[in-house]
Amino acid sequence: RSGALVATVTAGEWRVREIVRLDEAGGWISVSGSAPGYAIGDTQWRAHLDGSRLVRLTEGRGHWELDWNGAGDLAIARVEHLENPGETWLIDADGRRVRLLGRTAAPE
Repeated sequence: RSGALVATVTAGEWRVREIVRLDEAGGWISVSGSAPGYAIGDTQWRAHLDGSRLVRLTEGRGHWELDWNGAGDLAIARVEHLENPGETWLIDADGRRVRLLGRTAAPE
């Protein structure tokens, strides 16, 4: 807790925009950031605090948002995009889609 750099948590051809959740006890962090090759959307990432095991939790174009449960093993993932007016998914801690919870129909 000295403020000294312990480890680089994220690296790559993208940038972190927001810390979504920090779980010091569990040893992981969830962040929102750009996606490689798609700078205008937001995708969600998770990594161990020691910098290992960076996982992209969301795939596809659009703006993704996550709300984690208390245990940090499941999240509600919402996406919106011009070609997809909205979907809501239950995902696990590795980004696997467990169940589609809702879909917004495109206006006619």
